[in-house]
Parts: sequence; structure tokens; C-alpha cells
Amino acid sequence: MKLKYRVLEIFFALFSGLLCLELTVGLSVLNPTNLAWLRNGGDYQQHYLGWEFFRREPLLQFPLGSLQKLGTGLLPSVVYTDSLPLFAIPFKAIFSLIGFSEFFQYSGLWIFSCFSLQVFFARRCLKLMGCSSVGACALSFVVGLSPTLLFRL
Repeated sequence: MKLKYRVLEIFFALFSGLLCLELTVGLSVLNPTNLAWLRNGGDYQQHYLGWEFFRREPLLQFPLGSLQKLGTGLLPSVVYTDSLPLFAIPFKAIFSLIGFSEFFQYSGLWIFSCFSLQVFFARRCLKLMGCSSVGACALSFVVGLSPTLLFRL
């Protein structure tokens, strides 16, 4: 029974994350080759530019996230370009192994992950505070769409 409950909880968070994504920015951002939405301005252009520089660096280098081609003699890191190193390093390893050379963005996947995790942890916290299952589901979805969290989009 516990495993079934956990699986349902995860599916609810994923479905709610998709619904929040559709209501705010649209599902087209999940397409990894869709770069059009990045051109609208904001921080995601900087994230993508840092990712493009980072993915063109050698796979094995020291330090791991350095950007030798960005700046002259500064040796910045992928961390300072806000390119989400938790996603950039694994995707760089994957793409260097399969030889993927097309344009690719993972910001849509990151936004989806954020929505899903917001809903998941809000539901867990509400259940700990004694909310019913239906109430926790409804309120966690509202937390996923709260303006304070959407401000960063």
C-alpha cells in the first residue's frame, strides 16, 4: 500500500507540474530544440549562452566547469553563467558521447522540474500539517502557481 501511495504521489506531482507549465509558459518549452522562447529576453538568454560555451569545451578538463573560450584569461566557470551546472555537466557528458551537435536547451526541463518539485514538497508539508488528501492536492497545486514563485519566470 505504501509503494502504491508513493507512486500516486509522484504521478500527481508530475501531472501538476505539467499543468502548471502549460498554464504559465506552455508545453513547447519542453522541446529541447525549441530556442524561440529563449529570445524573448530575460535571464534564460544568459543561461543558454553559458551552456553553449560550456558544451563546446573539452569533456575532461580541470576545473570541471571552466569556460576557457569565454573571456580572455579570466577562466570563468559555468556556475557563474547561471547555466544550471546540475543539468549542464551531465548533458555535456551525454552529448559528447553521442556526438550531438544541434542546438539544445534544457531550461524547459528545469522549469518543469521546479514546478513538479514545488507541488510535491508542498503536498508533503500539507500532509504533515494534517490536511486531508484532497485538500493537500488542491493547496499544493495553488502553491505551484503562487505569484511569488512565478516571479522568477
